[in-house]
Formats: sequence, structure tokens, C-alpha cells
Amino acid sequence: MKNFLLELTKNIAGYLGIMVLGILLVVISFSSAVGFQDTITALFKGVNNFEEVNVFKRPEKSEQILGSAILGANDESYEGLDLTIEQIKPVELTVEENPTLFIPTVGFAGPQDFLYDPFNHPGVDIWSSLDGTGLNGTSRGYPVFSACSGKVHRVFAPNQEIEVICDTLDEAYLSRVPTVEIKVLYSHLGNGITSEAYHNLRRGDRVEKSELIGYQGNISSFAPRNKVVHLHFGVYDLSTLEPLDPAPYLGLKSIVPGQVF
Repeated sequence: MKNFLLELTKNIAGYLGIMVLGILLVVISFSSAVGFQDTITALFKGVNNFEEVNVFKRPEKSEQILGSAILGANDESYEGLDLTIEQIKPVELTVEENPTLFIPTVGFAGPQDFLYDPFNHPGVDIWSSLDGTGLNGTSRGYPVFSACSGKVHRVFAPNQEIEVICDTLDEAYLSRVPTVEIKVLYSHLGNGITSEAYHNLRRGDRVEKSELIGYQGNISSFAPRNKVVHLHFGVYDLSTLEPLDPAPYLGLKSIVPGQVF
């Protein structure tokens, strides 16, 4: 009887081994046909019954990511703008050591027309995701941190924007930036549907560099149909109130569409 059970156990183990080998062969065959990443995605979908799971998927180059209601594609304020991101492939940040300001959030740099232009767009838009949605499909995005230490000078509720006059920066930074007397602007920290604010700051409040001050949102008083969840971040010369390129203040040589923050 003992020998019989031992032989039966060996046979079962052998059959199981053959089954596992067969499954692996199917997976390898499938992988060669559709790609390893797609295979993993398919397995996740099968095992977890997820309707859409593909952590590897990235939009194709030049994908039209703004051609939908999320950015108010029919809004006249967007007529004539380039609504594509030509460079979707993530661009790693090369940040100078000890940058002048703290990078205020994470995400992706928007299309070219939503990056810094002193005449048309005096700041940079940092999106929560490449398709314009917030975290888990909500209107709230990633945390926003104070880029500098200073005092809140202005809060404009319709756009949920916050102006902070920074403490005078170290003059050593003058080798990198044009001035150490600046104010910074954070915009769209609220819900575009409910008008809920995603921050609690008031005029006169004190903030410290790297302090959590709120969350990216999609409220916009200038283009109400724009529902892209993002942070608009601007830097201004305190003496002239002229906009400044945020890139050198963030320790960056430049900011390009699709750049990862």
C-alpha cells in the first residue's frame, strides 16, 4: 500500500509538472506574438477580472490627448492652440543640486501651449496624468507643496489660486536666476464642478518651503470648461511683476511637453 501511494504521488507530481510547463509554453508563445508587457496585462485582467489594467501602456507619440470635453475642446479660448503632446516618452528630470525653489508637485508637463510663455501663458501646467484626469478618475490630483518660504499675499477663490511672496532668496542663487525677490503663483487647487477648495490657505498665512499646501484640481475661472486636473505654477519678479521662466528656479535647464515631474 505504501509503495502504491508513493507511486501515485510521483504520477500526480509528474502530471502537474507537465501542466505547468504547458502553461509556460502558452505564455511564452503568446508573449512573442503580442509582446511581454501585453501578456502580463492580459494575465492581470484574467486573474483579477479587471476591465482595464495596463500599467505599461503609454499614449502613442503625438496622441491627441485634449480632443475631448475634459479640456473643453469646444471652448473658444482654446481655438488655434496645439492640443497635442509631441513628446510623450517620459523625460527624466536633471535637477541642479540644491535648486532655488522646491519643485511644487509631481505629474507631467502639459502641451507646448501650456508651458511658459511670457506673453500668452506665464507659467507651467503640471498635469496629474497624460489624459487630463485626476487620481482614480476624480477631480483631485497630486499634493502641492510650497516652493518657497513666505507669506500668502492673495487668494482668488473663483480660480482657487494662491499668491505667495517668497522670503528673499539667498543671493548665491543669482548665478542661476535673474532675481531673488519673487512671488509665486499656484492655480486651480479646487473642484471645477462643486467649487470645493483643495487648500485651506488665507491671506496673511505663513508657509514654509516644502510644506503641503493643497492638491491639484480642475477649477478654472478663465476657461470653465477646462476640466484637466493640474497645477499652474508661475514665478514673478516682485519689483516689476513681470513673469519669469520657472525652469531655472526649479533647477531645470528647460521644460518640455510630457516631461515627468
